[in-house]
Amino acid sequence: ERLRALAAPAASPPAPRDEAPTAEPLQNQGNPAMKAGDHAGAVDAYTRALELDSSNLATRNNRALALLKLGRHVDAERDASAVLAVEPNTPKALYRRGAARRVQGTTQAMDDGSALRLLEQALADFQILRQLEPTNQQASAEHAAIEGEVLRARARLKETAKTNELKRPPDVRASSSATASSAATVGTRIVIEDDDDDDDDDDD
Repeated sequence: ERLRALAAPAASPPAPRDEAPTAEPLQNQGNPAMKAGDHAGAVDAYTRALELDSSNLATRNNRALALLKLGRHVDAERDASAVLAVEPNTPKALYRRGAARRVQGTTQAMDDGSALRLLEQALADFQILRQLEPTNQQASAEHAAIEGEVLRARARLKETAKTNELKRPPDVRASSSATASSAATVGTRIVIEDDDDDDDDDDD
């Protein structure tokens, strides 16, 4: 028995299992690509890393920057927003989302109302960023520039509304004016009632 046992071939060790790929090597590929100016390559590496680990906020934030560099502002805004949904006070994500919104708000293809909305959102992003980093001169400069763009966008929207109103027949304009006046009166009454409710709440 002992001889048969000695003569029996030893069992072969189990074959090593392939290790599952991880996101870190792909993220590490994206970072040097960004530094080299290969923004498309960086987006590709970051995207593949996120497919393996979608919760990695640093990778998503990095991809937002790469997308911003490529002019893919909607996608950059989406990535930065995803980061801020989890960590609302991330300075880089606030900057990148604000920058993406600003560019979208100043494009000529955007209608005045949508442009104003995006610029106001960009302004809000940079306002929060300035509160987090009061000495950030670049953020302050962006904030000041967007403030001017918001004022100009509001003026354009007001002028567009005025022009459209003048194009309408006089009887329609008169009817609209009367309706607006009636609505303003009702609106004032509602605001007063809301104020009374607030006072009651404060007394509790």
